[in-house]
Amino acid sequence: MTRSGELAIGRLTRLTEIMAESRLLELEITAAMFGQLFAPEQVARLRRQICALQAILRETRDGPGEAPRPDAADG
Repeated sequence: MTRSGELAIGRLTRLTEIMAESRLLELEITAAMFGQLFAPEQVARLRRQICALQAILRETRDGPGEAPRPDAADG
């Protein structure tokens, strides 16, 4: 691959990471500020999404690790 192709992939990767970090922040704020207004199943879905994004971002930073359990955010 050419150097310009590698740079483009690096920029796209970083952009994706920033978007994921931003979405994670949005979900965390939503859960903290409005979680009590949601139905329990909606809160559970929100927490699962938060955990999934945290795991993906952690894996991106630290390398592959243990995948989160699907029920980890529910407890």
